[in-house]
Amino acid sequence: MKESESFDGDLIDRIAKALPAEVRADYYRELRHCRSLPENDELLRLIRVMQFLTLLMEQVPSRVMLERQKIEQLFGNAVEKLEKVLTSTISFQVSLDERLSNLPAEVAEGISPQAIVAAINESLRQQFVQTTLPETARALSAVAAEMKTVTAEFRQTSGKLGHA
Repeated sequence: MKESESFDGDLIDRIAKALPAEVRADYYRELRHCRSLPENDELLRLIRVMQFLTLLMEQVPSRVMLERQKIEQLFGNAVEKLEKVLTSTISFQVSLDERLSNLPAEVAEGISPQAIVAAINESLRQQFVQTTLPETARALSAVAAEMKTVTAEFRQTSGKLGHA
């Protein structure tokens, strides 16, 4: 038996296992006829291509599930980092409030609220840059674009198969 025949047999059996039991015998019956066709017959080549497409469609749900798990993990990491940023911001706020409440009245009058706001904003910006949130956002965007492309290709391929 040739290696390609063994591969075809494995592919045929994998597809047959994915079929409902009541149509499996019909599937094997039709493919038995294909064994009598010459190796370079166009119909046989078309059937092989369709088998590959069927195999790909069978694998799509598991691949989508893996991508979903990756996205969930990315979102989980993003949430953790956001919680850390929030915690450090609250800590900074409490520290700042304590320092301001301890200042003498005349020094407190000399402090510019705009300067405080600018310092807080700069500190928050630096903390945000130190986290990997911008990188995570870019990675999530890339994954979303890739999933959109895969979904579009799958929709197009399944539409062609449906019309065939």
